[in-house]
Amino acid sequence: MQWWKTGASLIPMKYFVLSFAVVMSVLLGSCKSGSDSGSGGNSIYSATFYFKQMTELKLDVVYESGADPFVGTTGAGLNYWDITLQNLQALFTGRTVTFSVPKTLAEMRLIATQNRSVWTTTDALNLANQYRNGDSSGTVGKIFVAFVKGHAAKSDGTADNQVIGYSVNGTNVIIIFKQVVQASGANPTGPVPKFVEQSTIVHELAHAIGFVNNGVTLTSDHHDSTHGAHCSNSNCVMYYLNEGSSDLAAFIDKYQNSQNAVMFDNACLNDAKSF
Repeated sequence: MQWWKTGASLIPMKYFVLSFAVVMSVLLGSCKSGSDSGSGGNSIYSATFYFKQMTELKLDVVYESGADPFVGTTGAGLNYWDITLQNLQALFTGRTVTFSVPKTLAEMRLIATQNRSVWTTTDALNLANQYRNGDSSGTVGKIFVAFVKGHAAKSDGTADNQVIGYSVNGTNVIIIFKQVVQASGANPTGPVPKFVEQSTIVHELAHAIGFVNNGVTLTSDHHDSTHGAHCSNSNCVMYYLNEGSSDLAAFIDKYQNSQNAVMFDNACLNDAKSF
Protein backbone atom coordinates (compact mmCIF):
# COMPACT_ATOMS: atom_id res chain seq x y z
CA MET A 1 0.00 0.00 0.00
CA GLN A 2 1.08 3.57 -0.64
CA TRP A 3 1.53 6.15 2.11
CA TRP A 4 0.87 9.78 1.31
CA LYS A 5 2.00 12.75 3.38
CA THR A 6 0.94 15.75 1.34
CA GLY A 7 0.35 18.46 3.89
CA ALA A 8 -1.06 15.99 6.42
CA SER A 9 -1.02 12.23 6.63
CA LEU A 10 -3.68 10.66 4.46
CA ILE A 11 -6.05 7.91 5.50
CA PRO A 12 -7.38 6.42 2.27
CA MET A 13 -10.01 3.77 1.82
CA LYS A 14 -10.14 1.82 -1.42
CA TYR A 15 -12.96 -0.33 -2.63
CA PHE A 16 -13.25 -2.53 -5.68
CA VAL A 17 -16.82 -3.65 -5.22
CA LEU A 18 -18.63 -6.91 -5.82
CA SER A 19 -22.04 -6.32 -7.40
CA PHE A 20 -24.60 -8.87 -8.43
CA ALA A 21 -23.39 -8.87 -12.04
CA VAL A 22 -19.79 -7.75 -11.77
CA VAL A 23 -17.14 -9.18 -9.48
CA MET A 24 -14.52 -6.74 -8.29
CA SER A 25 -12.43 -6.81 -5.12
CA VAL A 26 -12.90 -4.48 -2.18
CA LEU A 27 -9.87 -2.83 -0.67
CA LEU A 28 -9.69 -0.67 2.41
CA GLY A 29 -6.43 1.25 2.15
CA SER A 30 -3.59 1.86 4.59
CA CYS A 31 -4.17 4.17 7.53
CA LYS A 32 -1.79 5.49 10.12
CA SER A 33 -2.09 3.59 13.37
CA GLY A 34 -1.05 4.45 16.88
CA SER A 35 -2.43 6.12 19.98
CA ASP A 36 -3.90 9.58 20.29
CA SER A 37 -1.07 10.98 18.19
CA GLY A 38 -3.09 9.78 15.23
CA SER A 39 -6.25 11.55 16.27
CA GLY A 40 -5.15 14.86 17.70
CA GLY A 41 -3.81 14.08 21.20
CA ASN A 42 -6.14 15.80 23.67
CA SER A 43 -7.39 18.25 21.07
CA ILE A 44 -10.92 18.64 19.71
CA TYR A 45 -9.96 16.02 17.11
CA SER A 46 -8.91 13.35 19.61
CA ALA A 47 -10.56 10.16 20.77
CA THR A 48 -10.46 11.64 24.27
CA PHE A 49 -12.61 14.55 23.11
CA TYR A 50 -15.11 12.39 21.24
CA PHE A 51 -15.57 9.77 23.95
CA LYS A 52 -14.97 11.67 27.18
CA GLN A 53 -16.09 15.25 26.54
CA MET A 54 -18.48 15.35 23.59
CA THR A 55 -22.24 15.22 24.16
CA GLU A 56 -23.35 16.11 20.61
CA LEU A 57 -21.92 15.08 17.24
CA LYS A 58 -22.88 16.90 14.04
CA LEU A 59 -22.02 15.86 10.50
CA ASP A 60 -21.49 18.89 8.26
CA VAL A 61 -22.06 17.51 4.73
CA VAL A 62 -21.34 19.52 1.59
CA TYR A 63 -21.24 18.53 -2.07
CA GLU A 64 -20.41 19.81 -5.53
CA SER A 65 -23.07 19.78 -8.22
CA GLY A 66 -22.79 16.39 -9.89
CA ALA A 67 -21.31 14.83 -6.77
CA ASP A 68 -24.58 14.67 -4.83
CA PRO A 69 -24.64 12.16 -1.97
CA PHE A 70 -27.10 9.32 -2.36
CA VAL A 71 -30.33 9.79 -0.43
CA GLY A 72 -33.53 7.79 -0.20
CA THR A 73 -34.26 4.38 1.26
CA THR A 74 -32.91 0.86 0.99
CA GLY A 75 -34.92 -2.10 -0.19
CA ALA A 76 -35.73 -2.76 3.45
CA GLY A 77 -37.09 0.76 3.89
CA LEU A 78 -34.09 2.10 5.82
CA ASN A 79 -32.90 5.62 5.01
CA TYR A 80 -29.38 5.31 3.59
CA TRP A 81 -28.06 7.86 6.06
CA ASP A 82 -29.54 5.83 8.89
CA ILE A 83 -26.68 3.43 8.14
CA THR A 84 -24.23 6.07 9.31
CA LEU A 85 -26.49 7.03 12.21
CA GLN A 86 -26.91 3.46 13.44
CA ASN A 87 -23.16 2.87 13.39
CA LEU A 88 -22.45 6.07 15.32
CA GLN A 89 -25.11 5.15 17.87
CA ALA A 90 -23.54 1.70 18.24
CA LEU A 91 -20.10 3.19 18.94
CA PHE A 92 -21.49 5.55 21.59
CA THR A 93 -23.87 3.11 23.27
CA GLY A 94 -24.08 3.85 27.00
CA ARG A 95 -23.07 7.48 26.58
CA THR A 96 -25.32 10.52 26.53
CA VAL A 97 -24.55 11.68 23.00
CA THR A 98 -26.99 13.07 20.46
CA PHE A 99 -26.35 12.97 16.73
CA SER A 100 -27.18 15.29 13.86
CA VAL A 101 -26.92 13.31 10.62
CA PRO A 102 -28.47 14.86 7.49
CA LYS A 103 -30.69 12.52 5.49
CA THR A 104 -31.84 14.69 2.59
CA LEU A 105 -30.03 16.98 0.16
CA ALA A 106 -31.98 19.88 1.66
CA GLU A 107 -30.14 19.23 4.93
CA MET A 108 -26.77 19.25 3.17
CA ARG A 109 -25.09 22.19 1.45
CA LEU A 110 -24.33 22.66 -2.23
CA ILE A 111 -20.95 24.34 -2.72
CA ALA A 112 -19.37 25.98 -5.75
CA THR A 113 -17.95 23.74 -8.45
CA GLN A 114 -14.29 23.24 -7.59
CA ASN A 115 -13.01 22.36 -11.08
CA ARG A 116 -10.37 20.10 -9.54
CA SER A 117 -9.30 16.80 -11.08
CA VAL A 118 -7.03 15.71 -8.21
CA TRP A 119 -7.16 16.39 -4.48
CA THR A 120 -4.22 16.49 -2.09
CA THR A 121 -4.82 16.56 1.64
CA THR A 122 -3.88 20.24 1.57
CA ASP A 123 -6.66 20.81 -0.96
CA ALA A 124 -9.07 18.94 1.32
CA LEU A 125 -8.13 21.05 4.33
CA ASN A 126 -8.43 24.26 2.30
CA LEU A 127 -11.92 23.20 1.22
CA ALA A 128 -12.91 22.58 4.83
CA ASN A 129 -11.52 25.92 5.92
CA GLN A 130 -13.58 27.63 3.23
CA TYR A 131 -16.89 25.81 3.66
CA ARG A 132 -17.12 24.26 7.10
CA ASN A 133 -20.04 25.39 9.24
CA GLY A 134 -18.02 25.94 12.40
CA ASP A 135 -15.61 23.59 14.14
CA SER A 136 -15.75 21.36 17.19
CA SER A 137 -15.81 23.21 20.51
CA GLY A 138 -16.90 22.71 24.09
CA THR A 139 -18.92 19.51 24.12
CA VAL A 140 -20.04 19.68 20.48
CA GLY A 141 -18.13 17.68 17.90
CA LYS A 142 -18.35 18.49 14.20
CA ILE A 143 -17.04 16.41 11.33
CA PHE A 144 -16.81 17.91 7.87
CA VAL A 145 -17.72 15.52 5.02
CA ALA A 146 -17.32 16.75 1.44
CA PHE A 147 -18.50 14.95 -1.70
CA VAL A 148 -16.43 16.10 -4.66
CA LYS A 149 -15.67 15.38 -8.28
CA GLY A 150 -12.18 14.33 -9.25
CA HIS A 151 -9.84 11.86 -7.57
CA ALA A 152 -7.35 11.57 -4.75
CA ALA A 153 -3.83 12.60 -5.64
CA LYS A 154 -1.10 10.00 -5.71
CA SER A 155 2.31 10.92 -4.34
CA ASP A 156 3.38 11.94 -7.86
CA GLY A 157 0.37 14.25 -8.23
CA THR A 158 -1.55 12.05 -10.66
CA ALA A 159 -5.10 10.85 -10.06
CA ASP A 160 -5.83 7.63 -8.20
CA ASN A 161 -9.13 6.38 -9.56
CA GLN A 162 -9.48 3.65 -6.93
CA VAL A 163 -9.67 5.73 -3.76
CA ILE A 164 -13.30 6.27 -2.77
CA GLY A 165 -12.64 8.43 0.25
CA TYR A 166 -10.21 9.44 2.95
CA SER A 167 -10.02 11.23 6.24
CA VAL A 168 -7.12 13.56 6.95
CA ASN A 169 -5.41 12.21 10.03
CA GLY A 170 -5.45 14.45 13.08
CA THR A 171 -8.38 16.48 11.74
CA ASN A 172 -12.15 16.16 11.34
CA VAL A 173 -12.08 16.37 7.52
CA ILE A 174 -13.39 13.58 5.27
CA ILE A 175 -13.47 13.65 1.46
CA ILE A 176 -15.62 11.31 -0.69
CA PHE A 177 -14.90 10.98 -4.43
CA LYS A 178 -18.27 10.57 -6.09
CA GLN A 179 -17.03 9.32 -9.46
CA VAL A 180 -15.29 6.41 -7.78
CA VAL A 181 -18.40 5.64 -5.73
CA GLN A 182 -20.48 5.51 -8.90
CA ALA A 183 -17.96 3.23 -10.61
CA SER A 184 -18.14 0.69 -7.79
CA GLY A 185 -21.16 -1.10 -9.23
CA ALA A 186 -22.47 -2.13 -12.62
CA ASN A 187 -25.28 0.39 -12.11
CA PRO A 188 -23.78 3.73 -10.93
CA THR A 189 -27.00 4.62 -9.10
CA GLY A 190 -27.86 1.10 -7.96
CA PRO A 191 -27.85 -0.33 -4.44
CA VAL A 192 -24.19 -1.42 -4.45
CA PRO A 193 -22.70 2.09 -4.85
CA LYS A 194 -25.16 3.40 -2.26
CA PHE A 195 -24.07 0.87 0.34
CA VAL A 196 -20.42 1.35 -0.60
CA GLU A 197 -20.83 5.11 -0.09
CA GLN A 198 -22.29 4.63 3.36
CA SER A 199 -19.75 2.02 4.42
CA THR A 200 -16.98 4.38 3.29
CA ILE A 201 -18.42 7.15 5.45
CA VAL A 202 -18.73 4.80 8.43
CA HIS A 203 -15.15 3.57 7.96
CA GLU A 204 -13.67 7.06 7.70
CA LEU A 205 -15.73 8.45 10.58
CA ALA A 206 -14.37 5.64 12.74
CA HIS A 207 -10.80 6.55 11.79
CA ALA A 208 -11.49 10.19 12.56
CA ILE A 209 -12.69 9.46 16.09
CA GLY A 210 -9.92 7.02 16.98
CA PHE A 211 -10.25 3.55 15.41
CA VAL A 212 -8.57 1.09 15.25
CA ASN A 213 -6.01 1.70 18.04
CA ASN A 214 -5.79 5.24 16.69
CA GLY A 215 -6.67 6.85 20.01
CA VAL A 216 -9.34 4.44 21.27
CA THR A 217 -7.58 1.86 23.46
CA LEU A 218 -7.78 -1.80 22.49
CA THR A 219 -9.59 -4.23 24.78
CA SER A 220 -8.56 -7.28 22.73
CA ASP A 221 -5.98 -8.24 20.13
CA HIS A 222 -7.75 -7.25 16.91
CA HIS A 223 -5.55 -4.42 15.59
CA ASP A 224 -4.10 -5.27 12.18
CA SER A 225 -0.98 -3.18 12.74
CA THR A 226 0.55 -4.39 9.48
CA HIS A 227 -2.10 -2.41 7.60
CA GLY A 228 -2.41 0.60 9.87
CA ALA A 229 -5.49 1.51 11.91
CA HIS A 230 -7.61 -1.45 10.87
CA CYS A 231 -9.37 -4.42 12.41
CA SER A 232 -8.15 -7.96 11.83
CA ASN A 233 -11.73 -9.29 11.57
CA SER A 234 -12.84 -9.58 7.94
CA ASN A 235 -16.48 -9.25 9.07
CA CYS A 236 -15.88 -5.75 10.44
CA VAL A 237 -16.20 -2.54 8.42
CA MET A 238 -12.74 -1.61 9.74
CA TYR A 239 -11.07 -4.60 8.05
CA TYR A 240 -8.52 -3.32 5.55
CA LEU A 241 -9.09 -5.81 2.78
CA ASN A 242 -11.93 -7.79 1.33
CA GLU A 243 -11.04 -9.56 -1.88
CA GLY A 244 -13.73 -10.30 -4.47
CA SER A 245 -15.19 -13.28 -2.66
CA SER A 246 -18.39 -14.73 -1.25
CA ASP A 247 -17.49 -13.19 2.10
CA LEU A 248 -17.62 -9.71 0.56
CA ALA A 249 -20.89 -10.48 -1.19
CA ALA A 250 -22.40 -11.48 2.12
CA PHE A 251 -20.96 -8.41 3.86
CA ILE A 252 -22.65 -6.03 1.43
CA ASP A 253 -25.78 -7.99 0.67
CA LYS A 254 -26.95 -8.53 4.24
CA TYR A 255 -27.45 -4.79 4.74
CA GLN A 256 -29.65 -4.44 1.67
CA ASN A 257 -32.38 -6.53 3.28
CA SER A 258 -32.07 -5.58 6.93
CA GLN A 259 -33.09 -2.78 9.25
CA ASN A 260 -29.90 -3.45 11.25
CA ALA A 261 -26.97 -1.73 9.56
CA VAL A 262 -24.30 -1.89 12.28
CA MET A 263 -21.09 -2.82 10.46
CA PHE A 264 -18.64 -3.03 13.38
CA ASP A 265 -17.63 -6.29 14.99
CA ASN A 266 -17.84 -6.84 18.74
CA ALA A 267 -14.13 -6.14 19.24
CA CYS A 268 -14.42 -2.59 17.90
CA LEU A 269 -17.68 -2.04 19.77
CA ASN A 270 -16.08 -3.26 23.00
CA ASP A 271 -13.19 -0.84 22.50
CA ALA A 272 -15.69 2.00 22.18
CA LYS A 273 -17.67 0.88 25.21
CA SER A 274 -14.60 0.58 27.43
CA PHE A 275 -12.72 3.71 26.39
